[in-house]
Amino acid sequence: MIEEQATIFQKAVQVRFANDVQDGFQPERLAQIVEALLPNRKAIVALYHLNVDEDSLERRYHQIIHEMVVQNQTIKKYAKNTQVSLEYLSDLYTNIALTQIM
Repeated sequence: MIEEQATIFQKAVQVRFANDVQDGFQPERLAQIVEALLPNRKAIVALYHLNVDEDSLERRYHQIIHEMVVQNQTIKKYAKNTQVSLEYLSDLYTNIALTQIM
């Protein structure tokens, strides 16, 4: 079940970041991820803090967003221009995004 929910989440995040490449970074697109998750909200809430063999949906969600942020060209460019660590920006973005989504 964790894998299934993580896959749904990953697809929603990929669509959101693909749109950023075309249209630029738009934070309001997080709402698209929330809308994609709504049909499964009961399962997500039940699984989100459940740890199974050192894996959890929370950890998977974090990894998915973090990987997408690190690869995002807009964020890479921002990090380079501001001399703020890409790792710091991706952690910050990931945590804010997960707080808003969950």
